[in-house]
Amino acid sequence: MRDSKKLTDQIIRKIAPQLMDELVYSLLIVDNPRYNRVHQTDNMNAIKAKLHNQAFVNLSGKAELPSFRIIDQFTPEKSYYSYIRNEKRIIRGITFETKAEDRYLSVAAGSLIARYAFVRYMDQLEEKYDMKFHKGAGSDCDECGAEFVRRYGFDRLNEVA
Repeated sequence: MRDSKKLTDQIIRKIAPQLMDELVYSLLIVDNPRYNRVHQTDNMNAIKAKLHNQAFVNLSGKAELPSFRIIDQFTPEKSYYSYIRNEKRIIRGITFETKAEDRYLSVAAGSLIARYAFVRYMDQLEEKYDMKFHKGAGSDCDECGAEFVRRYGFDRLNEVA
């Protein structure tokens, strides 16, 4: 298994739809404007915890959840449950492990499907704004953001970043 971020977009586009045809999954997409609104009150780990919990809730409506539930640890277990303490339904009994994507097919498959959704979302943004957006962070992204501001104005930057 390989980290989905290390795979090319072309490989992701080929593999992910096959996985989506065969697996039960829950895909939650938070677009840039909504992320920016939510991030005003929640940090990144809180957002991820709520999305992971909701994905488990959604999956439980599609199939019986396995007794072994694992996620790639992005925050300590105690913090994870603190972030989701006010959710309507909380899925417990989760194993938190760093680099889980490298050890468990279910986590790797979930990562591939999520990356595929991200790539497709970026495709839509590129078509809508007729410009190429760099994925990730760094000076290339900064330059892209500056170009977007030149074309569309600073107040629209939250639509793409």
